[in-house]
Amino acid sequence: MSSAVTAQTSANGSGRAKKRLSVALLVALSLNLVVIGAGGYVLNSKLNRAHHSLLTKIVNDSAGLTSHLAELKANAHPVGPAYSFRSVPEIDPPPYESSGSYLDLTPKAIAPDGFDPNGVALFYRSEISGFGYHPAHAAEYGLKQFDGYGETGDQLFLQAARNQADYFVSAMDPGTGALYYDFEYAIEGHEALKAPWGSAAAQGEAISLLTRIYSVTNEPKYLEAARLAMRPLQVKVEDGGLLQDFLGHPYYEEYPTAVPTYSLSGFMFALVGLLDLSQIADDATAKRLYLEGIGTLRFCLPFYDINGISLYWLSDRSGTLASLGISEQSHLIHITQLQAINQFEHDDLFDYYIDRWISYVDF
Repeated sequence: MSSAVTAQTSANGSGRAKKRLSVALLVALSLNLVVIGAGGYVLNSKLNRAHHSLLTKIVNDSAGLTSHLAELKANAHPVGPAYSFRSVPEIDPPPYESSGSYLDLTPKAIAPDGFDPNGVALFYRSEISGFGYHPAHAAEYGLKQFDGYGETGDQLFLQAARNQADYFVSAMDPGTGALYYDFEYAIEGHEALKAPWGSAAAQGEAISLLTRIYSVTNEPKYLEAARLAMRPLQVKVEDGGLLQDFLGHPYYEEYPTAVPTYSLSGFMFALVGLLDLSQIADDATAKRLYLEGIGTLRFCLPFYDINGISLYWLSDRSGTLASLGISEQSHLIHITQLQAINQFEHDDLFDYYIDRWISYVDF
């Protein structure tokens, strides 16, 4: 760590130490409620086989739960494998503004492989052995260009960002509100997603870009598209949407597979998009979906915390043959997303995991 970061950590240490003990007890209570509630879900037959399998593993793994709770209460640094993180997260990032710079996804740099005649970013896809549209990547490219506009005032940056937003306005399904991927996508341990398929991550990032372009241009088409993009988040996966159930809590799925994957970064990309729309347009639906998702986030975070890293997904715990969801890059993104969200929520539980997950990187 740099001396500046070390000094900041020391200054915040005593307050956070006191907070961690109380938050640890909250986490313990949350996990205990999961176990207690499991019986009710199973007895009432409200779960599909994937969720039943997930609950069974949690309930049966009493040793794992005990170990996890002891670790939380002791606030001890875990002993585990050394992961290859590419950067150290900021302890106190700059304020997040829904009309300003987007999340810093470094080292997830998005560099298009080409552009279509309208300036929309294209990316090479091995699935089709050629260049194609990728909604999430196009949104991230557009958001990065918008950041450039905010920093320099250069209209070329704004036009590049607007090109991606215009693509979303024209490509969004007018009935479902989905931004579809037009290639088949294989997911470990699951059935391949057949084209066309949608993603909560893409919907959320597109909403974040559309609301920013609307904040500058005041053109209604961007706000209308952002509102339409919320529609798949309100339709169950089994009915063609992106809404999944996480033990009784609504979860916005990055990958709409029959057996849930529960990709954490994809879920939080959707939350940030809803936050942006609720901030820019004071949209009641966006506020409701955001607050419902925040409730889910509070409930689900303990499931993602393991020895030295946060899990990318919970697919391996859902009765599939998928491997443990380890991704150093995604861990850094999780921290960035939580930091932005918690600037609005001021939630002790979120603060606990931000500190904890940063400690996994910098030791």
